[in-house]
Amino acid sequence: MRQVGQRFLEALVERGVFGEEQMGRDELLAHPKRMALVTRESNDFALYG
Repeated sequence: MRQVGQRFLEALVERGVFGEEQMGRDELLAHPKRMALVTRESNDFALYG
């Protein structure tokens, strides 16, 4: 991945927009609020900030 893209994604991880998970040698990024929306019955979640 290019450096600019990597820094941008790291900033989003720091702000909580994405969550990181290590799977073997790969690092996966997931949107935790979206995952909560599709796996829970309620659609309530805290705002970013």
